[in-house]
Amino acid sequence: MIFRHDIHEGVPLALMDRVNLLYADLPYGTGRKFKHYGDPVEGAVGVAQSIVTAAAMLLVPGGVVVLQCDHRVNYKVRTLLEDTPYLSFLNEIIWSYASGGAGQKKVPHKHDTLHVFYKKGGTYTFNVLREPYPRDYGSRAGFHPDGRMCTSVWNIPILSTTSKERTGYSTEKPPKLLERVLLTYSNPGDLVYDPCCGSGVTGVAAQTTGRKYSLSDINPVAVKISRDRLDPSTSSRYS
Repeated sequence: MIFRHDIHEGVPLALMDRVNLLYADLPYGTGRKFKHYGDPVEGAVGVAQSIVTAAAMLLVPGGVVVLQCDHRVNYKVRTLLEDTPYLSFLNEIIWSYASGGAGQKKVPHKHDTLHVFYKKGGTYTFNVLREPYPRDYGSRAGFHPDGRMCTSVWNIPILSTTSKERTGYSTEKPPKLLERVLLTYSNPGDLVYDPCCGSGVTGVAAQTTGRKYSLSDINPVAVKISRDRLDPSTSSRYS
């Protein structure tokens, strides 16, 4: 299901008590006007508040909510989640990326924060993921044959300007990032919901990893790009 919806107006009734993982790449509060949407300074916190309110009704007990933001509203989003009585802290993930631009007056900001909480009352999903060691340790004792555990810092490149995965939507995120989120905090067959779907990358990651998904966005351009990008024969399989 891919549909136009304003999360400020309430929850999608068809998803109530069915969502295993709720992910949202929040507005960043830059005050800028991007190609496809505006990003008002106070927009991120308002959207985060609406999502947190919706999570109480959408998530199954133990369901996970992941809110992504940058340094502008990081502490405000974390405080909001911490002050929500039905949510409990699970992880803080740092997405570290390399991109153009160098800081002349301060250290350049090259990371986002993913705040990970779960709904109390059930067992949350956490799957250990592994990545290759920085060098080959062979079969030495103490080293896992599948590599080291992924930590709370994820070094995942942004999409290059020439990547075939690009849709042209402003500030779109790499599928590898969303795949890591889904693989860590959900299981095959789980339902993932993204209320700020943008370019539809959460749906792409869900298809790749065998999850069901539902996407929405207040922006009709985002809804169209997501629908065009995803296979319509599978995009509504969440029941």
